[in-house]
Amino acid sequence: MRIEIDIKNINELRARFGNRKVNRATQIALNRTARKVKTETVNILNKKWNIQKQDLNRKISVAAYPISSLKAEVVVRGKPISLIYFRPTAIKQGIKYTFLRAKGQNIPRLAAMRTRARDTGGVVVEIHRTKKTTLKKVFFITTRQGVSLAVIRRSDNRLQKVSVITEASMFRQVKDKVMKAAIEAFQKEFKRQVEALYKYKADWLS
Repeated sequence: MRIEIDIKNINELRARFGNRKVNRATQIALNRTARKVKTETVNILNKKWNIQKQDLNRKISVAAYPISSLKAEVVVRGKPISLIYFRPTAIKQGIKYTFLRAKGQNIPRLAAMRTRARDTGGVVVEIHRTKKTTLKKVFFITTRQGVSLAVIRRSDNRLQKVSVITEASMFRQVKDKVMKAAIEAFQKEFKRQVEALYKYKADWLS
């Protein structure tokens, strides 16, 4: 996603303060906007999907650009997220199977406990906040190496690990909200920098 912002009265500002100062004010506003956009993106994604903010922060970065570039960049990366990240559960014959992450462990482990609840008839998972989904054809296995997986049986009878979504595809679904937040944030930041120019109090003026 690319956002281009047309700054009103930019020529008047350059005529009064010079290109260097105005460009620097613009770049500072862009850099601060990018950091705010990252924070807002994390909040929006976390509110919509059942994914931790700390994990989103690792997948979303802000690229640094020099003053002359007059641009900023927020980069969203990430591989497909395994279904087990969302801690799916299944109840079968009085046993509840679920994935738990022990302290200090990055990968959840499959745990089993007795329950009186009814069979789920598949794997139940909450990928979207407050919206649980039952996946009828998915089931859990533990490999010989002790790795627990959520898998589905393909038409050729082979098992395939289930992954559901990437951070980038999440971002595409909320890009309109992010775009609106970016424009609003830049307008506020640039206004603050311009006011500092007029008052000669900008922290980068000497």
